[in-house]
Amino acid sequence: MRLEYSDGEELERFLEQLGVEAVQAELQPKPALRLRNFYYHGIPEALEAEAFREVLEVYSRASRENTLSGSVVVFTTPTCRYCARAVLACAEVAAANEGVEVHVYDAPRFMELARRAGVVVVPKIVVNEGRVIETHTTRAEYRALVEDALRG
Repeated sequence: MRLEYSDGEELERFLEQLGVEAVQAELQPKPALRLRNFYYHGIPEALEAEAFREVLEVYSRASRENTLSGSVVVFTTPTCRYCARAVLACAEVAAANEGVEVHVYDAPRFMELARRAGVVVVPKIVVNEGRVIETHTTRAEYRALVEDALRG
């Protein structure tokens, strides 16, 4: 499992606190972390940091189904408990399906991108640039909603 990061010191400190080795890479937009087909844009803080730790675990034990493909974009905030659930559900889908690419954006850090995407509540999940999921639910339900949206 290869973890990559861009944009220096803040992410280096975060990774050091996790006790995880990573290599520097060119990832856009910065700051960013990448684990195969899962990208986190921002610096994981508060509940997002806890969720990212779990994302690493999800990827370490994942088996590939490879039945789904597409793109998933998730907008979050550091203190939203539903955001952490949504991120973990999307990580599970991506870890199981190499054809699924997930990008998670810390909405406060990427305000202009969030504004252009029409983010007014989080989590906001956009699947294949069309289907929007905006709800507060369980991790299992987020996963089911994302998988259903990817199937079309």
